[in-house]
Order: sequence, then structure tokens, then C-alpha cells
Amino acid sequence: DDKILVDEVDDVWNLICAAAERKGGKACVHFLNDNSALELASDLLLAHYLLSTNRVSKVVFNLKPYPFFVSDATPPDVSTTLSAMAASPDAHTSRLASDLKHHLETGALTLTHDGPLNLFLASPEPMWCMPAAARAPLREEADLAVAKGDLMYRKLLGDRTFEATEAFDDIVSYFPTPLLSLRTCKSPVAVGMRKDKVEELRRTHPTWMVDGQCGMVQLCVPPPGGE
Repeated sequence: DDKILVDEVDDVWNLICAAAERKGGKACVHFLNDNSALELASDLLLAHYLLSTNRVSKVVFNLKPYPFFVSDATPPDVSTTLSAMAASPDAHTSRLASDLKHHLETGALTLTHDGPLNLFLASPEPMWCMPAAARAPLREEADLAVAKGDLMYRKLLGDRTFEATEAFDDIVSYFPTPLLSLRTCKSPVAVGMRKDKVEELRRTHPTWMVDGQCGMVQLCVPPPGGE
């Protein structure tokens, strides 16, 4: 899709497979969740897929302690979403809800909302200001963190207007674990782009950074001992 401006999904999958091989199929993925509604349903679908691959044995949703931007996902939103899915006349959707409820019961899918990391994610601080207590679950448990949404991307970059061609890896190398950023472009902040692509977009799609028509799938693997 030409609307996906950076697509490193193959590298992400290779990283998950490598972690699973090291850990006997027991990789752990932490989501830094963003919005409720359809986006949360998509998060649940991705979590279900990861847990079905025999490579990931635990998925953690780091939800917000409160909906500080109105639409942010909290634990009650997960319950509401699963109830709606369970009531669906579509057999596949209701089965998905049943599987996810089972994962919640067994702990394969875990929800957090009131720990140091959750409180930090609802703060205005840039991601590199994350305190040690918030970094701990990512550093100690997560083989991959998935940062959802444009606001989380802005937090990763400190809401600073870097050149679009600067390397995502270089800027986000402070993060305590490998990081996947999934975002729709809705703000004038972007990095990790090829120069020719940036020039093309400036000519043909000058509002690409802010009109919500484009997306980015970017991976950062911090250097060992880099935090």
C-alpha cells in the first residue's frame, strides 16, 4: 500500500520469531494502548493472532488510568468491547471474544491500568523521561513493545520537528526494549523516511503529515546497554 510510508513489519516478525526461539515459544509483547472503540478491537484481534502463533505466550495491554484524551482505552472499554463481540451474530467474532476471555482468565492476556507505566503514559512528559519504575516491566519482561497511535509517536519523539529523513533508530534508541510504532500520520512529526519519498510527498501530497491518510510501521531495536 503506497499509503504506508514506512513498513518494517517483516523485521518485526523476524524479531518476534527470534525471541520465541530463544525463549521456547514464550515471547512477551507489551502494548502501549491508545484509543478505545475500533482501535481497541483491532488491538484485541492482533493480540489474539500473536497468542495463536505458538511464538508469543503473553500479551500485556498497558491501558490508561483514565481517558485523559476522552477516547483513551481503559479496562472497562475492554470489557465492553468483548461483550459486544460476544453478542455478534457472526460466529467468528463471537468465537474470538470467547478465546480472548479465556486468555484473560489464564493470564495469557493481561491488563494493567494503574501502575507507574500507565500513569506515565497519561502524562505530558516525553518518553525519554520515563522513570525507572515505569521502565522496569518493559525492560524485564517485554521482547517487544507496541506503541499505538499518533500521540504515542509524538511522545516518542518529544513532539520535536526532526528532519523526516533522520533515522527512527537513532532518535528512539533510549527505549528499554525493542519498539514497534504503529501510527496514522496526524501531526507534523515524522522520521525514518527516504529522502526521495519525502520530496515526492511534498510535491504530490503536501498535507501527508497531518491529514490522516498515511501510516507508518517503524521498528527500533536499541543497542545492548543503550538505555
